Formats: sequence, structure tokens, C-alpha cells
Amino acid sequence: MNIFTLAHIAAGTVALLSGFTALVVKKGARAHRLAGRCFVPSMLFMGLSGATIAAFQGVRISILAGLMVCYLVWSAYVVARKDKGELRRSFLVNAWAGAALSILGSYFLFQAWQLRSMNLDGYPVFMVAVFSGILLIGCIQDAVWARSVQHTPLKLVRYHVWRMGVALWNAASAFFLGQTDEFPRALQQTWLVVPPVLLVVILISYYFARQSWKIWRRSAVAR
Repeated sequence: MNIFTLAHIAAGTVALLSGFTALVVKKGARAHRLAGRCFVPSMLFMGLSGATIAAFQGVRISILAGLMVCYLVWSAYVVARKDKGELRRSFLVNAWAGAALSILGSYFLFQAWQLRSMNLDGYPVFMVAVFSGILLIGCIQDAVWARSVQHTPLKLVRYHVWRMGVALWNAASAFFLGQTDEFPRALQQTWLVVPPVLLVVILISYYFARQSWKIWRRSAVAR
């Protein structure tokens, strides 16, 4: 294992720890901001290094996954940091980036179709479809929001959370499910590697359910 791969693993470890911290603490609080300052650069390095390693190994799905993580994290970070007057330009740039990566994912799917195979470089093709779908959703959202003139703080927070959350889910899945052979033999065939991945989904779902409940309560009181 070379030093570049070790750096990739170290960045992923930092990203997971800081990402879980950012999910459980109050959004916008000091602890959340501090966790975010660790999460963003570590995720960007992990995504870029992972895509680079995958390119040398010829693993196309990992190339797409690494670039997807960078797209989600960077777009969420930039929008959270921009003033309202600069949001339209940020959404436009994000939309073009998402479109380019969606096309790349579609090309990988086309290659798998040409091979008449349900696997691409040893991984299920449906995962390429999942990543391409996430990128397409992000692209469409950015394109639509670039034409909108009203972006409420709640909408921007939701934009930020779902993108950071999906990126964290991908990192957790790759770490705990994608390399189980690196764990101690006693853990490799157990369910103990699954809860961290499910926890990300549960925390994100809880956040959106809680926000929806608050909005419903406010509208009910207003009536």
C-alpha cells in the first residue's frame, strides 16, 4: 500500500468522523461549522484521490463515485458560503458540472450495455445507474434554481444537507461495505459493518421529517 492510498484512507476516516459530527449537532452551530471545515477538504481530497486511483486501476464506477462526491460537497459548500446576489452564478456552474458528470455516467452505462453485462469492472451496473441518477437530480435542481429568484434560508439549508448527506453516505458505503476484506476476519461476515451506513440514511431522513413537521405545525397554527 503506497503513501497516496494511505492518504486517501486517512482523508476518508477524517471525513467520516467529521461528517457524522456535522449530522448530529445543531445546524449552523459552532460545532457544526468546525466539523464542516474538516469535512469539506477531507471529502474533496478523498474524492479526487479515489478517482485518481480508480483511473490508474481502470475502475470506472469508482471514478464516477469520486467525482460525484466532489460535485456534491463542493456545490453544497459554495452555495452555503455565497451571498444571495451570487447564488445564480453558483447554481449555473454547479448545473454544468452536474451535466458533465451525468454524461460521463451515461457513457459508462452505454459501455456496459455494449458488453451485454450486468457488471462493469467487477461492480454491479446498477450502482453506475444510481450515481448517474443522483448527478442528474443535482444537475436539474441546479438548473431550475439558477432560474429562480427566491431562495429561502430553509431551502438553501435543505440543498446543503441532502448533498453533504449523500456524499457522506457514499463515503460510509465505500469504507464499510466496499472494503470489508480489510476488516478483521471476525467482522467480515457479520452485520456490524452495516449500521454506520444505515445511520447516515436515518439521520438525513430524520432531519427532513423534522423540518416538514415544523412547517406543517406552523401552517396549522396560522390557520
